[in-house]
Amino acid sequence: MIRPTDDQSIDYFANRYSHIRKFAPKFFAALTFQSNKADDPLIKAIEQIKTLNAEGKRKVKENAPLAFVPQSWLDYVLDGKGKIIRRYYEISTLWELRSALRSGDIWVKNSRRYANPETYLIEKDQWSDLRPEALRLLSLPENGEERLNQRKNQLERILSQLEKKLSNNDNVRIENEKLVFSSLLVP
Repeated sequence: MIRPTDDQSIDYFANRYSHIRKFAPKFFAALTFQSNKADDPLIKAIEQIKTLNAEGKRKVKENAPLAFVPQSWLDYVLDGKGKIIRRYYEISTLWELRSALRSGDIWVKNSRRYANPETYLIEKDQWSDLRPEALRLLSLPENGEERLNQRKNQLERILSQLEKKLSNNDNVRIENEKLVFSSLLVP
């Protein structure tokens, strides 16, 4: 009834694995996932699961990629002997795929919603010709270091203004370079 504070209820996902297995093989087979990172371990894991599903095998190979598996999932994905437990491996793959799709790290071929983020950018071979015009339109300096210095100075001004405002408030203060809020409860 009482679970550890750092527990993420990962074992509950395993209890629902039979439901996940009803859609996961079709899901993986129907969509083509891609990444702009070379040798993305999550893409390799998806391919590993697709292969297992296509061949009707249950055991995940020992050399299956694990670099994408979060630390909190590792104790579930690997048994005491270091073997990969398929149900947790597949669930962790789906879990991480969800985050990667949202962030744009992984995209779906022929998708609008989960399209390759690079399609929204100016083509690399055209950028060198278009860069001066883009900088002019945005009123930005040619030199990137100069822009970083501008932003740094702006941040310092804003922080200075914030510090002045906070110095007049008893409920908010800075201690050891950290912002501390006092209790705002009314007695």
